[in-house]
Amino acid sequence: PAGWIVISNRLASALQDVAGSDIELLPINIFGSDGTLLKSDFRVVNVLHAIEAISERKTVRSRDKSSVLKLAVTERKVPPNVHVFRVKEWRWPILVDDVAKSALSKASHDGLIFLEIEHE
Repeated sequence: PAGWIVISNRLASALQDVAGSDIELLPINIFGSDGTLLKSDFRVVNVLHAIEAISERKTVRSRDKSSVLKLAVTERKVPPNVHVFRVKEWRWPILVDDVAKSALSKASHDGLIFLEIEHE
């Protein structure tokens, strides 16, 4: 499903080290179209914190206000000990702070990118 983040055990371990109380890491097996097990060393990241931290002043919404086009976060509303979270007002993206980003960046990976979001 859209919104699921699946990461390798390497990345899961790095993230667990810095954000263990912010997430659950659930094992997942990856199967081929013929039902053959291809990989068993991956985890789904379940983010445990949803924070009311969207910046209404800087966030850009669609004309009918039903969707977010560009997210911005009010930084002071995010507790300093939370490194991985979602915003209650738009739960799709997983947000990480610089601590989590640094830990993930140090682990070897393919396909992981970080997009800057605006904050105030």
